[in-house]
Formats: sequence, C-alpha cells, structure tokens
Amino acid sequence: MKIKLRIIIIGIIMLIVIGCGNGSDQLVLAQQTVNAQAALPASETPTKNPTIIARTTCAQITEEAKVAAAETVEARGTQTAEIQAKKTTGAQITKTEIASIRATQTEQALVMSTAQAQPMYNQVQVLYSDGVISSSGGHYFLLDDFDEKWAQRNWFSWWVIDHHPTNFILRADASYESDPSDKTPELDSSGCGVVFRQKDEDHFYIGYLGMDGYAYFDVFNGQYVDRMGRGYYGEYSMSGEEELMLVVENDLMIIYVNGKEIIKREAQTHPEGEIGLTLLSGTNKGFGTHCKMTNIELWELEQ
Repeated sequence: MKIKLRIIIIGIIMLIVIGCGNGSDQLVLAQQTVNAQAALPASETPTKNPTIIARTTCAQITEEAKVAAAETVEARGTQTAEIQAKKTTGAQITKTEIASIRATQTEQALVMSTAQAQPMYNQVQVLYSDGVISSSGGHYFLLDDFDEKWAQRNWFSWWVIDHHPTNFILRADASYESDPSDKTPELDSSGCGVVFRQKDEDHFYIGYLGMDGYAYFDVFNGQYVDRMGRGYYGEYSMSGEEELMLVVENDLMIIYVNGKEIIKREAQTHPEGEIGLTLLSGTNKGFGTHCKMTNIELWELEQ
C-alpha cells in the first residue's frame, strides 16, 4: 500500500513540475490525499494524510520529486535484489514480486529522465523569466543524434523528426566540417540547422549556422526564397563546434549560439508544419559537408 501511494504522489509531483513555470512561485494544493485514496482499496486507506507543502517554488518541487523518486527506487532496488536471490536458489517468485521488478524499472527510468530534462527545464525558465517566451509549460523530448554528409554545392537536405510542435525550443551540440580537398567552398551555404513549420517541400523556414561565422534565417515560399537576415556569431572556419538553440513561438524566431542571442526575426508566412534537422553543403568534393548534432533536446511549448 505504501508503495502504491508513493508512486501516485510521485506522479502528482511530476505533473506539478511540468505545469509550473508561469511564475517562479506557484500556489499548489496542499492536500493530494483524496485522489490517492480513491485509487486504493478501502481497507488500505491510510490513517495519516500525506501532504505537500502548500506554497513552494518550482525548484523546490523538482528537488522533492527527485528525492521521493530516489527513495522509492532505493526501496524497490532492495526488493529486486531479494527476488534475484530467490532466482539463484530456485525459490518460487510470486506475481507480486514480478510486478515489483517491473515497477522498479519504471521508477528508475523516471529518475533518469527527470535528471536528464532538468538542464533544459532550467533554460526554459530563464527564457520565460527574461520575457522571451510567454509560457514555460510544455513537454520534454530527447531526440536521436544526427550525423549526415552531403556533397552537392549550394544544396541542402533535411530529415524530418517525429515531433511537430508549432511552438518549441530545440537545442543541440552541433559540429560541422567541409571536405578539405576543396579550398574554396561556399561557406555561407555550408553548415547545420533546422527546418521548421514545413508545409511541404517548397514551403518552410530554415535557421542554420553557416561556416562563414553567421547564423541565418531563410523562408521558402513556393518558387521564392527570401533571406530574412543573418547574425554574426564567430570567425569563419571549415570546421567547428557550437551549441545551437532555436526558439520559435508564434511569430517569433530566435537563434542562440553558445548561449548568446544571434538573430531574432518575426514572420507570419508559415503558421505550422513539420520540423527537420538539416545539412547544407557548399562543395561537391569528397564527403562534401559533414554535420553532426548530439544531445538534441526538444521542449514542446504549450499552446
């Protein structure tokens, strides 16, 4: 019964963490007992009501969630070890014990995903506090690494991801390289970036880091391509590593490089669409342009 109750409380805390952020100090319901008790048989209703501090900060809630989840995983871990010992001795394992093992795996995944999402959550809170975005609530996703090469001068391609929010924050550790056999590649059209709000192959926005040291926004609208602008982020180079972050909310789009705002634009051409990771090539020689993005995190902003 205590284990069931703990899992329910952890779930409630996680929902509060995701939901909070429209202010660093939120009022939360003190008594979460009613929902917890409703999920338990009458014979298992606790005699003492568990409570959550009525007024607290998002950071405090997050920390409490971590501690509670860690304690539960530790308790489950002890039970799992005992069950594994039974396996070794050939003793019979009950259905309850099998369920306990599965619950342990779920709770371990919860702790890991919470720790993984925390840096991105903190970044979202900073953007909200600075007035960059209007809401910090949303959902976190860790995407697969991106590693592609393309050898076609002044050309690019993109790979659509599984998530397509209209408003989002995407950050990644990006590295790029142009084949050294070409001494004069088109550096302004070589690099890594993101295609977003893609209606089809001819209608979308693209934001990318060029190897010439500038970050760019372009809009594709049928047969027309317009350069929305560029911002300087560093010296030109045929290879490099940068932290890329793209913020898109309603009409606003911003590129950050290594934590610094580089270019900001507003546009209404494409209101929604798919998201893709893109590679731009400025040479035909060798492997062309190599783009790699790792630790790719997506925060889907609530509408």
